[in-house]
Amino acid sequence: MRVEPSADGRLSKSRGDRLLPYFRLYGRAGAEYRMKIEFVRDGKTIISTGELPLTVDSTGEAVVARAFDLAAFEPGAYTARVTVTPAGAAPFTTAADFVVEP
Repeated sequence: MRVEPSADGRLSKSRGDRLLPYFRLYGRAGAEYRMKIEFVRDGKTIISTGELPLTVDSTGEAVVARAFDLAAFEPGAYTARVTVTPAGAAPFTTAADFVVEP
């Protein structure tokens, strides 16, 4: 998982940056998956998409990139966390840290 547009994980509200968590899943074609994107600060979830369907294409690949406005984020350190749940299996999680600057 990566947080874009910053290679160093730093995003600036004053520059008008937008938060773009990006990940790629290689799964089974035709299988059902669900995903949840969360932003965590100091151990507390600040924003969550809730569980959403995750569509895997005919090659078994899913690419997700969703834009979030930084207006809801106070300056500080965060973790973007994605949890994917395959039908009938245990969920798995990946994460990336980032910093929001004024």
